[in-house]
Amino acid sequence: MAFELQARQVLACLHKSAGPALLLKGIALAQWAYPQPHMRQCGDIDILLPSRASADSLARELAAQGFDTSSPSGDLVAYELMCRKPLTSDWSLEVDVHWQLTNSTLFAETFTFDELLAESQPLPDLGKGARGLSPVHAMLHAAMHRVLNRAAGIGDMLKWQYDFVAIGERLNTEDWMRLLQLAKAKGLAGTLLDSLRAAGTAFGHEWPANVERALAGSARNEALEIDRLSDWHYLQKQTLRKLPSTRLRLKWLWQRMFPNKDYLTYLYGRQGSYTSLMRERLHRGWHKLIH
Repeated sequence: MAFELQARQVLACLHKSAGPALLLKGIALAQWAYPQPHMRQCGDIDILLPSRASADSLARELAAQGFDTSSPSGDLVAYELMCRKPLTSDWSLEVDVHWQLTNSTLFAETFTFDELLAESQPLPDLGKGARGLSPVHAMLHAAMHRVLNRAAGIGDMLKWQYDFVAIGERLNTEDWMRLLQLAKAKGLAGTLLDSLRAAGTAFGHEWPANVERALAGSARNEALEIDRLSDWHYLQKQTLRKLPSTRLRLKWLWQRMFPNKDYLTYLYGRQGSYTSLMRERLHRGWHKLIH
């Protein structure tokens, strides 16, 4: 209930500042993919806005309500503002304000805000004007989110895996066809197939046989090798290839090597001077390079 209340308050801020928005992940899925909202646990509120400028505008409105904002480490490394507000002595509420669908250059520009908004669905229980991703886009987003978590060394959480089952049960024949079309067009067939298979194994769930065959056929033509994303070196090379110019690649490398203090604090989960945090980063980076 606390998350739903905060989501309504965030949307009220949008009417003052940032305009259209889409709720993402758990807070949105709880409203339509599950029988009751309390059946989908949420750890934070994720909201997608059309631009960095609109994200900054919302963050300022949230700051006026007592939120502290952590800035991302460069515009090519992270695509969100993390806004936190203490509610009790041991619990803080986090609102992650995104201006790209995923927080990684690897998938960041796969979808535009306008194409997501065009197929979005209303979430009336969260207030007038509240909207979330369409079931098809939500399924693809869940797959991208899972693959990026795997690449970051984060394991499969059961709630993330069950999201695929919950969303899949809401798809009709037309939705499945649209899903296959988009997965092929966006180069996400392998990403989606890997996620569906993992969820199917975890919950003994069977997907339509024609869906798996079609995704497997499309995945064979994709450059991204999902099984290799846990390899840190491979992930960095693929990310660099996504950037269209040498200038942007050098900028990305600089931002990766010298992130700001907010990002380092978030990444390593501890406070400290910039020097001590960078020392830890260099130590971890060296360990990855030699292994």
